Amino acid sequence: MEPNSINAKTKFVNFAKLVGLASILLPILCIWGWLFDIEVLRAVITDYAPMKPSTAIGLISLGAILLILAQPLPHPRTYRLLVTANLLVIAAVCIYIIYQYYNAQPQLNNYLLSKTSSYAGTDSTLMSPASLTCLLIFLFTIPMLYINKYTAGVQTLLSIVIIIGSTRLLGFVFQFNSFLKLLYFAPMALHTSVLITALGLGYLFVYPDRGFVSTISSELQGGKIARRLIPNAVLIPIFLLLLRFASNFYNFLPYGISIIIISTSVIILSVVAIIMAAHQLNHIDYIRNQQEKGLKKSEEFLRISQSIAHLGSWEFHLDTNRSLWSEETYKIFELDTSVIIDTELLLKRSTPGSKDKLIEDSWQAI
Repeated sequence: MEPNSINAKTKFVNFAKLVGLASILLPILCIWGWLFDIEVLRAVITDYAPMKPSTAIGLISLGAILLILAQPLPHPRTYRLLVTANLLVIAAVCIYIIYQYYNAQPQLNNYLLSKTSSYAGTDSTLMSPASLTCLLIFLFTIPMLYINKYTAGVQTLLSIVIIIGSTRLLGFVFQFNSFLKLLYFAPMALHTSVLITALGLGYLFVYPDRGFVSTISSELQGGKIARRLIPNAVLIPIFLLLLRFASNFYNFLPYGISIIIISTSVIILSVVAIIMAAHQLNHIDYIRNQQEKGLKKSEEFLRISQSIAHLGSWEFHLDTNRSLWSEETYKIFELDTSVIIDTELLLKRSTPGSKDKLIEDSWQAI
């Protein structure tokens, strides 16, 4: 880990902790909504699909595991047992839902004909297939993430979870029924899609030193630029799609004009993002150049001071058995600066009386 990257990586881990906490609290509220018949806690918006109790239990377990993973390593045995217990809960939820689907086969034809964004049938506890898919992916990836195996595959699967959750979330934003549902039945709830998307990001960020996330979380130039451009790459298309959707829905812009506005906006916003990135790089290069100038000036002052005082400086590298001398040290020993300094040369250039003293002091220093 680079010395300057602690702050950025800590923010990534704190984000994972926040997601884990939200993934526990919101599903608990949902369960209260089912117990006390409070619709706003179950579905957030009236006539929208509610978060199913089984989904809420799975999300609570995922949140608990994420909070554990966000704790400093190494984890005590108690933490490992808690992770295992929560994975068993998620596995039990998946098995229960698969069994529910098996018993609900006669009713699936009714679900397939449904085109609304909510489900009001009798079997309201049936989990969305998209939610079940995400739970199964989490169930497979979390053990690999915990033991630090197959990082590339794990991060790819977590990215798929983010795509599934964000696709359902965009379905609610744009009211596309085909985005809300998988095979047009049992739609994913709005707050479920938000939490699944956030959990995918949280599990990606909980170990910011691994895989491609280490590049994004780095405080080097590439990491800083990535953290500036990625939000723009995500938010700009969504904003433009919202503009296009609003123009169609409210019919306040002709089709041709809206396309021109969107194309022009993409160009302008892309250029602005590039200019901002270039400005950041220029600023970093300016600071580095100033530091290099200051370093060269300090080296020149040191060289002049040693020349006046007729004093030299040196350092010895144990791994290579070589010494690095200052310019004045070479002058003191009357050697050319191209000469490679090693232990044998030092002993040859030493007087008989100082040779033993040099060896003794060197061993004491080591």
